Amino acid sequence: MKNSKNRLIAKIQGEEYIICSESSLEHLKKVVQKVDNIMSELAEKHPRISTQKLAILTALNMADRLIKLEEGASLKSKKKKAR
Repeated sequence: MKNSKNRLIAKIQGEEYIICSESSLEHLKKVVQKVDNIMSELAEKHPRISTQKLAILTALNMADRLIKLEEGASLKSKKKKAR
């Protein structure tokens, strides 16, 4: 069985990227918008930073948010099991 992949041409910080994924186009657009928004916020705070460093800071920022969400979900799960 062949997996269907969606293809999106996305613009992040003025650069175009071709993104292929099994996720819906709506989801891909949300991801692109989130990344672009975070990079824009960081670029405003650090106007002289290189694009590469901006991308690394964005990845660290998003990983931090993800880990906090995962830890929060884990705590909720443990509380439910304890009941």
